[in-house]
Amino acid sequence: MFFRCILFFIIFYNCFVNAQSKNNELVEFKDYQLSSEKYISGQGGKLYMKVNFWGATNNVGIYRVHEGIDFASLMSVVGGPSQFANLKKIRLYREKPDDNGQLVYFVDLTTFLETGDRSNFPKIKPNDTIVINKTLTGILIQDIATFQTFFTLFTFLIQIGTIMF
Repeated sequence: MFFRCILFFIIFYNCFVNAQSKNNELVEFKDYQLSSEKYISGQGGKLYMKVNFWGATNNVGIYRVHEGIDFASLMSVVGGPSQFANLKKIRLYREKPDDNGQLVYFVDLTTFLETGDRSNFPKIKPNDTIVINKTLTGILIQDIATFQTFFTLFTFLIQIGTIMF
């Protein structure tokens, strides 16, 4: 009984953590605000653009990078992925869909780290948002307090269940 409850808790927690990534349906956006600032001109006529970084990187935030930067160089600008970053499914969101209608790209950095092949990198465009999730191990280690709270609640519910039945 106890092991079934533990198994249920682990499955429930995994589903809860990964709920956002399970929905891969394309959503059509009819009207939303776009940034009026696509490119910024710098000294000597160089063009810069802003890119947003969220999630498991060493430095999240908005970065001003030169136009034409590749994905690996962009990762270097933000200090690289954190120790527990999920490098297999990095998401890149466009501000508006590309000519082919694609709004979300998935990047697998493990291929690049193993072979140096940059062919699967999407082109970086102004106001792109890159989201890097943590691995399950990273969630368990870095967010241990949250996990401990769920585990305490779970054991409390098991104790109440054993008293009532």
